[in-house]
Amino acid sequence: MTGAARTVIDLAAVAPFMTAVAAADFALHTELTTRGELATLLHTLGRFRGSARAVRVVDFSTPLAESVAESASRVTMARCRFPEPELQKEFWGPNGEHAFVDHWFRGVRTIGEVDGRSKFEDPRFLRGRSPEQALWDEKQREDWLRLQSDGFGRWDWSIAVSPRRLTQRLLEMGVPQLPPNHPEAFRIRPLEDEKGGRARR
Repeated sequence: MTGAARTVIDLAAVAPFMTAVAAADFALHTELTTRGELATLLHTLGRFRGSARAVRVVDFSTPLAESVAESASRVTMARCRFPEPELQKEFWGPNGEHAFVDHWFRGVRTIGEVDGRSKFEDPRFLRGRSPEQALWDEKQREDWLRLQSDGFGRWDWSIAVSPRRLTQRLLEMGVPQLPPNHPEAFRIRPLEDEKGGRARR
């Protein structure tokens, strides 16, 4: 059992839901731990203060979220009763085009991307390109993806953590809010006492 798994569980038991999910997603995505390890540790620890919260965080978390902003977006979507998107959906084109997208809302065939300035400034993302070339490449990618879908929208961190602003953006993109217990809804939604101060905006 890795120390990372214990850290994720300890944080999940006490931290705001969004913070805990972001930490769990990061640990899973970077292979510091696995869902199996987290589940085994929870079973071994049994009932403890915050154990129910920790179980909810582990059940919600995924190795497919590639950034904290993606994790935050999913938590806000769940809180605001939007459909659970497919993560890292792969698209192929007839001429060899290939792309993964952050969020794919299958029911309305809509793509959602959460971006920050790092995509056009961080050397890890630029991969030897100039910021201008990276911006042009991204425009070409977006133009092609728009042809593969019925809707496309972007948002940044400030929108990802704001229920009001992300709700507005998703509705503008044609993504509907769902009634309780809808089959396309998130199976787990943050509880009122799991929100934390920032997420109430």
